Parts: sequence; C-alpha cells; structure tokens
Amino acid sequence: MNRILVFMILVFTMGQAMPQDPMTHHVTVNSDGSFTPQYVYVNHGDTVIWHFCKNTDNIVPVDSLGKEEGLIFQYKPFNSTDPNEFTGPLPVAVSGIFTQSPESPPAGFEIYNLGESACEPAAFANNQFLCSTGEDFATMDWTWQQTGITGVNIRMRWNEINTAPGVYDWSVLDREIRKAVENGKMYNLTFKAGAQGTPDWIFNPVIAGDRKVTPVTVQMVKDNGISCFVPWKMGSPSDSNYLYHYFEMWKAAAAHLKEKNAYYRALAYVKPSGLNEISPENKLPRGCNSICSVVDCNDRAWAEEGKYTPQAVYTFYSKQTALLAELFPEKYMSYMLIQNGFPLINNYSEYKEPLTEPLPGPLEQTVTILKNGRLEHGLRFVVQHNGVGPRPQDRNPPMDPCPNEGIHPAVGPFAYAGMGCPNPFVLREGERGQITGFQTVNASGDALNPATVSNPVELESAIRNVWENSDAIFMEIYEQRFWEAEMTGPVLDPDATGRTIGEWNELFHQRRLDFWPDLPNPFPLSHYHVFEYNHQQPGENQVFYYVNASATSTERTDNPYGAVIVLPSGPNFIGNLNDSGRRETVRCYPNPFEESFTVHYSLEKPGLVEMVLMDVMGRAHDVLVSAYKTPGEYTVEYAGIGSNKQQLPPGVYFLRTTIAGDITVSKIIKTLNKHP
Repeated sequence: MNRILVFMILVFTMGQAMPQDPMTHHVTVNSDGSFTPQYVYVNHGDTVIWHFCKNTDNIVPVDSLGKEEGLIFQYKPFNSTDPNEFTGPLPVAVSGIFTQSPESPPAGFEIYNLGESACEPAAFANNQFLCSTGEDFATMDWTWQQTGITGVNIRMRWNEINTAPGVYDWSVLDREIRKAVENGKMYNLTFKAGAQGTPDWIFNPVIAGDRKVTPVTVQMVKDNGISCFVPWKMGSPSDSNYLYHYFEMWKAAAAHLKEKNAYYRALAYVKPSGLNEISPENKLPRGCNSICSVVDCNDRAWAEEGKYTPQAVYTFYSKQTALLAELFPEKYMSYMLIQNGFPLINNYSEYKEPLTEPLPGPLEQTVTILKNGRLEHGLRFVVQHNGVGPRPQDRNPPMDPCPNEGIHPAVGPFAYAGMGCPNPFVLREGERGQITGFQTVNASGDALNPATVSNPVELESAIRNVWENSDAIFMEIYEQRFWEAEMTGPVLDPDATGRTIGEWNELFHQRRLDFWPDLPNPFPLSHYHVFEYNHQQPGENQVFYYVNASATSTERTDNPYGAVIVLPSGPNFIGNLNDSGRRETVRCYPNPFEESFTVHYSLEKPGLVEMVLMDVMGRAHDVLVSAYKTPGEYTVEYAGIGSNKQQLPPGVYFLRTTIAGDITVSKIIKTLNKHP
C-alpha cells in the first residue's frame, strides 16, 4: 500500500461519501470580530452555532469582493425564503434606551469648546456645548459609538426621500444606518408627513397625473394661541391617492433596506405614521381657531375638502399596519399615539349640527385604532406615547405619586392624563398584554411646560417614571440630554438611584426577558442555522462567507471573516477525517504562503500520483503532478502561478493528492503578497 507521510497544519480526507447523522459545529466569535475556526465544513442538514463575545455581535452573510489584509465585501440582500439565509439574530420586541435623531430642526449636533461658536447651545457639559450646526438628520458619531444605548430612533421626512413619483434618495438614511450597523446598534424608523414632510408633488397634476392628491388646507395656532402658522397643504385619509403614495414609499423603503441584510437586521421597530401635524406622532390639525385668518376651522376643512371620516382613518391604519406586517415580517411596529389626535367629524363628513349621526368622542378614534391594531396583529402592534416627563412627586410643585407606582405587571386604576404619570392609554394596552414604550417630552422648554426634561436629574426622574409606573421595555430620549448626562456623569442623579443610562439600558433588557419569556431573546449570546446544500452547480462546494457586521466595514480592506462550506455528496467531496485505519497526508510549507510553497511526500510502493490545486468551490486551478512514481521521497515546488499564467489571488485553496485512488486534501492559505 502506498503511504504519504505528512507534517501539516490541517488535513482533510476525501473518499466515498457515507450517510451520516447531522452534526453540530461550534464557532467562537472573538472580540476583534474574527472567528475560531475560521472555516467550517458541513454537510446538508448540519447545524452551525456561533458563540458571541458580546450581545451586540451578529452574523451577516456577505459577497466577497476580494482579499487583501482581510476580506473586502459587500452585504448580501436579505431573503427570508432562502433556506441558507442565516443573517442573525433578528431581534424582535427590542428593549433598551434609544436616542432621538435630529428632525426639526433637521441639523445634527456638533461639539464645541467654550468660545468656539456663537450658536444657541442645546446642551452644556463641563467646558463644551452642542450646536445644531451638523449635517441634516445626522446623529453624532459620538452617540452611535456609546455602549450605554440600544440604538437611535431615526426620524425621516417623507419629502426628503421621495422627491418624485418612484424617485427616492436614500443617501441620508443609508448614512445613518451604516453607523448603526458598524457600531452594533439598532434603529427605529418612521417617515413623517404633515406640515414639514408631505411632498408637494403629490398635489401637482402635471407630476402626479391620475394619482394627484386633493389638498386639504389647514392652519394651526402657535405661541400659546396668540398667532398662527402659515397654512399647510395636507392629504386626507379618505383620499385613495394619498394612501397610494404613502404606501408606495413604505414599499420602496422595505425593498431598499432588504438590499443589504445587515441594514435590515439592525431595524428594531417600524412606526406607522402619515397622518401628522409637525411631529411623526399620529395626529392631525383639528378644531376651530378664530384668530387664524386663512383657515378658521380645521374640522370644516377636513370635512368639506378632505371628505374626512373616522372609518377612513381606521382603514388608513389597518391597511398601513397590514402592509408593514407583510413588508417587514420579522419586525414589530410601534404606534405613536396622541389620545385626542383627530378631528371630530362623523362618518357622513359632518362636523357640526345638523348631524346625521353623533360626532365621535374626543378619544374614540385613538381607542379604535389601538383596538384594531391589537386584534389584527397581536404582540407585533406595540403602543408608545411620546410625552413622558419626570415623576409627579419630583415636579415643582410636587404632585401625588402615580396610583400604580411599583406594581408589576401594571394594573389600574391609572392616573388621568395631565397628572404627571405615564399615558393611561399606553398603560391600559400594557394591562391587556401588549408591549409598550415611551419617549420623553421635548428636551427644552420653559416655565409653562413643567414636564420638560432639561437636565440629567430630570432625565433620571423621567426614566424612573416609566420604570416604576409602567411595564414598558423601551424608551426614547433626546440626544442632547444623553450627551450631557454622559459627559457630566455618567451617573444621572447621585441623590436618586445612582444609575447611569447604560445601567438603565440593561435593566430594560432584563425586564424584556422577565416579562416576555416566551419571545426570543433580542440580544442572545449565540446564533445558529441549519444549512442545506442547494448549489446550482452540483458537485461543487457551496461557500458562504460571513462577517460580524459590528466589527467590520464595507469601507475597509482588512475585515476579519469566516466561511461555512457546505459539501456536496458523492465520491469526491471534501469531508471530515475518517477512521479508516490510515490517514493519507501531505506536508506543505510555508503555510500560509505569499508567493510560493513546497510540497513534500514519500511513497512506499510505486503508483500513479496526481496532485491538483483547487479553490474552495472545488474548481481546479493547476495540476502540480500527474505521473507514475516509484518508491522514494519527492519534493514539488509551486511558484503560485495558475494554469492561466496569472498569480493566484489571496484566499483558501486545497491540494488534492491522489495515489492509487486514495485521496488526501490539504488546506493551503495564500496571503497578500507584501513584497512585490
């Protein structure tokens, strides 16, 4: 029997494929983003489990664009129907603390030292302050890099991204999502319409054609009721063309996000919206204001110009949430409520006497929307309120504590709105078993707004208000308050809990696990996938490259990476070492190599020797030996130039050595040539 003597790093034996039970392979994700082992060889039906270093690690399949110091790659599209779609984890019911992206005004913050800028500061910390002088809609890089938050609530304006029918500009959104992905963060996403976000072109018959939206002109008071905004043109929920345009935007957004699996994976909540005033919250201008000279009654405008009905509002949100559930099947949606948020008009588009039917109650439309969402989508319909402030007993003057303080699960009776407690509509949804969240009130205000969260102490009290008086699992806070708290603390209030935002973030994660144990952990320390062999070229190895997206970048050339190689069945596949009683081996050195390598082998008996260099797909690149050999020691020098007369590119190769039908495969790694 011929025998090949080998002294090498890694050996694989090839032979007749034998049926075997599925196996489980374990991979460690290292702190630098690399993987141990880097290459995993599996058969159809085998499971790979990745063990994370931290709970922000993830596994993202990529397409290789080449290798230099490491992998150069691009993200693959996300395809939930592909049995080998192993992007993950895909977090659901995401918990923790999110900061707010800038939206109104859109300019992001920049950090200045005292004396460097004459802007009106948004926050102070030691000898520094924030100014709204940055890029539009940009969260600070500093914020994305902080470990104490789960992510950012990205607020986009519909008209900023949808500039014409079927025309979209995703550059700003992509810029922010890339930061989320590369910093191991999640993001929430909403598209605002209303006064600042509705595209003008939807009202233009030349541009919109048959899909022209009939404008509804409304006007709102400002400055505490002593003046009015300029009139706004808005779309009505009764206008099918308005629904068409807003929903087409969501379809385009979903398709775009799925073009990059890492971008889609990092999405936490999508937020139904589209009926707005100034913020993305679900609320329309309503009521009559005699001081406004152009539109003295918004309810009249909605009734007469917009043919508004409550049923149209219910249909708008039912259709939108059904669409979001279809477009984002792995995601939850969070409805931002305003309890008295819609015009008081009946289903005959009547807003005043005489009435064919009574007007809806002030809260009725919001109550119905919440009920429909709960019944139609179950836990996937999350409810949040964007107006929580400090605890009532921490205000000036102090108010009575919330009646349900410290009771979990939270049960009524709940305090009415305006008493300083979390919104009772959200609390009641939580009592019914729904997932809930909150957002703090605006980060700045005056004496007329005592609920303002304007410093770290008030931020601590607002977080405690949510923590002690609700079952919410996430909060959204303003970026300037987060920066201020981290730079001056990071303890928010030494005289209260003594906690940092990062510690509160972890508490919300633990609450999510405790209160919803039947749902998957959104931030597990492992991820697994069962692989199938479904290669379009039977007989070739099926190779899947992947990265930890939180430790890599498409703009780098030194990315650590791993690969899962699914092996075909048949007599010539790369399998695991067997226990056939002997092990054919080859000595290859140096390994890894830059330019050339040497192969040493010895024969005990004469026989036919064939030595073929193959890539990971099983394709032959060169034949090193194909001859009958007598017993003895042999050395083969290989210069690293393939049969196409070109230098082999860096990567993983296999040297398949065949002697009298016995096959041994040795893994060889070619690195970047650093000495041209």
